[in-house]
Parts: sequence; structure tokens; C-alpha cells
Amino acid sequence: MQIQARLKNYPVPDFVWDEYHLDQEINDRGIMIDQEMVRQALRIDELSRYDLTARMQKKTGLENPNSVMQMKDYLAGNGMEVDSLGNGIYLSSII
Repeated sequence: MQIQARLKNYPVPDFVWDEYHLDQEINDRGIMIDQEMVRQALRIDELSRYDLTARMQKKTGLENPNSVMQMKDYLAGNGMEVDSLGNGIYLSSII
């Protein structure tokens, strides 16, 4: 109530309320998406992840190439000491 009392001297213009109501209507309605395309995109992601994991297993001999510890050990054994597998580490040359 104190905030309302302080703001009463600063009325919100009608056009701002119009924009607010339009924004709420848009949020309530949502947006249309192509659900089949989303399903197919998820499927492509699943297949490519499976393919890349299999290729990394074959190239590295690692049981789980998604394991940070296993990959760091593998890289260290191949002359590449790393502190992390974050930004700046590109494993595409392994694949």
C-alpha cells in the first residue's frame, strides 16, 4: 500500500496499459508450433548423439566418451593435458 501511495503521483499512461493487456493476451494464447518438426528435430538430435558417441567410443576405446574423467585421462595419455573440457577444447579432431 505504501508503494501504491507513492506511485499515485505518477500515473501510468493509457497506451502502456493497452500494451500490457495485449502482452497478457498474447501470453495467455501462446504461440503455434509445428509439433512434428519438433519431434523430428529431437529425433535427429538423438540419432546424431548416438552416432557421435559410437564414433568416439571406436576412436578412443573409452567405455563412456561423455565422461569428463575418462576423456581427460584419454587426452592426457595422448599428450594433451587439460584442466577442463569447457570452451576452447575441440574434440572434432578426434572424430
